[in-house]
Amino acid sequence: MTRAVVLEDLDDNAVAKLLGSPVTASDSAPLTDARPGTILKASAKKRQLLLVAYPAMKADVGVAKDGFQDFATAETVEAWCHEFAKGGYKLGLWHEDGHEDCGRVLENYVYPSAVPWVVKGPSGDEMEVCQGDWLIKVELAPYAWKMYEKGLIGGASPEGPCQRIMEPSPDLLASLRS
Repeated sequence: MTRAVVLEDLDDNAVAKLLGSPVTASDSAPLTDARPGTILKASAKKRQLLLVAYPAMKADVGVAKDGFQDFATAETVEAWCHEFAKGGYKLGLWHEDGHEDCGRVLENYVYPSAVPWVVKGPSGDEMEVCQGDWLIKVELAPYAWKMYEKGLIGGASPEGPCQRIMEPSPDLLASLRS
């Protein structure tokens, strides 16, 4: 069940930049599993971001803190999206307590079209949104928008328990999109 969607940092040093402290050797693992490019659209006037909360059938770019490289089926992603709605659309920062006031969710849905949407993101790179991808639109609090403008927020990820299949079928792995 998804408890929250969490805005994540763009790189390993973003929290350190925010806090004004260097990353130590023990912090050398990435702070997040968010991928640059998950922000599809940004509106400074409205302090709004449109993000991919989780793509369907697309493996994480790298191995997460827990040592796994995850992906989820479209059915699982849709279930997470619905659980997030049932849970009250909680938004946070960096999977840490104390940031419940960082913004609010305006839209929460699964991309329905079989025709991919190619969008040029705020950084100028093209991204493809495919059927089954979970999208959210958020309005950030002024302090969180300043963090976004400084490059401290670069994506989003769901937070909550899940059940991992340790040995997915070869057919399922073959159907992953690149």
